[in-house]
Amino acid sequence: MRLKKQNPKKLKPSSQCLKFRLFAYVFTSLFMLSGCSALKSKNIPVDSGLKLNRAILEEQIARSDRGMEKVPKQSEGYYYFMLGELAFRNNSLEEALDYYEEAVEYEDQPATILRKRLAQIYLQKGELESASEELAAGLTEDTKDVEYFQLYGGLLASQKKYDEAVKMYRRVSTSSPKAFEYSLILIANTYEQKGDLGASLKTLSELVEKKPKSIFGYYYRARVYEALKKEKNAKADFQKAVKLGGSEAVKYDYARFLALSGEFTEARRVGDEVLAANPSNSKMRVLMGKILLRENKVEEALAEFEQVAETNGKDFNTRLKIAIIKLEKGDFVGAETELRLVLAEQPKHASARYYLGSALAGQKKDAASVDELLKIRKGESYYFESRMMASLILRQSGAVSEAAEVLEPALESESATVKHLGFLAGLQREAQDFSAAQKTILRIIELEPESDRHYFTLGVFYDRGGKFSKAEKALEKAIALNPKNADALNYLGYALAERGRKLTKASEFIKSALRIDPKNGYYLDSLGWVYYKMGNIAAALVELKKAVKYVSDDAVILEHLAIVQRENGQRKDSLSTLEQAQGYVGNADDKEVGNRVAKMIGELKVELEQNSDNLFDSSAKGASQ
Repeated sequence: MRLKKQNPKKLKPSSQCLKFRLFAYVFTSLFMLSGCSALKSKNIPVDSGLKLNRAILEEQIARSDRGMEKVPKQSEGYYYFMLGELAFRNNSLEEALDYYEEAVEYEDQPATILRKRLAQIYLQKGELESASEELAAGLTEDTKDVEYFQLYGGLLASQKKYDEAVKMYRRVSTSSPKAFEYSLILIANTYEQKGDLGASLKTLSELVEKKPKSIFGYYYRARVYEALKKEKNAKADFQKAVKLGGSEAVKYDYARFLALSGEFTEARRVGDEVLAANPSNSKMRVLMGKILLRENKVEEALAEFEQVAETNGKDFNTRLKIAIIKLEKGDFVGAETELRLVLAEQPKHASARYYLGSALAGQKKDAASVDELLKIRKGESYYFESRMMASLILRQSGAVSEAAEVLEPALESESATVKHLGFLAGLQREAQDFSAAQKTILRIIELEPESDRHYFTLGVFYDRGGKFSKAEKALEKAIALNPKNADALNYLGYALAERGRKLTKASEFIKSALRIDPKNGYYLDSLGWVYYKMGNIAAALVELKKAVKYVSDDAVILEHLAIVQRENGQRKDSLSTLEQAQGYVGNADDKEVGNRVAKMIGELKVELEQNSDNLFDSSAKGASQ
């Protein structure tokens, strides 16, 4: 199939400069008259990239019109803040940091949002002390930014300043009803990090008392009860969390808890319920397998099950689970902040790194996403998943060769599946690396040696790589495995015709394909082309006209018809067909089609002109005689 390729349109300059210029005068005048720090205003245009770009443009126009007039200090600080916002949105952290730091210089008391932005950048750079210093410097009694307290609390907890972190989260829980639940969970988690399970339990009890339908309140309290060996309380809270609509993660932990308690039948019921809704939940599937082994009372199964339970305990991380929930809700920015805090405390947390890559990809920060994903090394959890995601992102951005290079190491093991190897082969084909694609298909054939589809694909890759003798054998093998593989029959017949080889055999292959699919325009085109190569112009014309009837928008088929029409002396029809083909050149895989069609049109026009002149000359001679 020949796919249409489109060229991106170039952006044209805006025609609204005069309107912007007039608005800029008003904008600047308001700055001059305000006499207060612009950053302290609540009207900072951070909600819209379009507003931000417009405000920057207006300020730049106003500055150029003022000439040598001194720029107000407040205006200067606001201007640099806006430039910082633009750079921050574009993930240019160093540039954003420079602008924000410049904005601080012009502010007597830098605004909360400016301090928060600086802290976010320092966090991304791994400079936790600097991030904390910025937030501490910007903290005032009237600060009401919920994200500010949550970020500050997370940084303090990562530095093991647990009591200070709790104070930050408490300010959120008392000032923001919407963030109340989230804040108490973070307080409980902070106490758990500190090793004070009693305080954690008390906090979660406070949460479920004030919010009786809090799924997470009951869920996390169940985990604390479990850690305190209070199994009855833990079970009751797990049941409440599930009844309130707990997610797969909640149900997984409940099933795990039941299995550890020896309630295998109930554990399997919960697990089967999850798997019925989501059969691809591999974590639950593994747990169910371990439970079944445990029921058989096999000594080795017992040891393996206990190892699974131990590993799961180490994986528990409240912040990571909150980040995953935010990812599911599409809150990629919030998820990114949570995951960076996890990594600040545990830099080698591979699953957090993988989800961070997902959060960045959700924000269309493709380069940053790939960079994070590739930090996960072979042997670490989520290595294969990270390579697959990085490969997909690179492919979507057009970096096909890089996508293949990233994925290849992850598929070197013998456990690589046909599906994943097929994806790699597709990348290699797109990158025109047919040698690598051939090797990948041969690996697939080792896994599924009786598949005619794989031999057909191998034949195509050999042909595209200039190894036609090998291509012919592979395609013949595909046909031997499945005599009704019409695509293989047609491809081999057409390939032979193109080379002018074994034309009788080529026609037999194509006729076999047409017996399977008699109205396939591409197969009819192949048959017409074989007849043309045989010198049977009349038969070629019949088949090619049929082909165009079924596929009227293919430049190559129209080119074939035009060639045969020209050979048959139908120059005007040939020219008309070629002009029609020009409208579909973009659909063709072969980039040379357009050049060939254009050249042939030029030749036909000359031929028709000369023929017209000859007729005119003949008529003139007849008249003179």
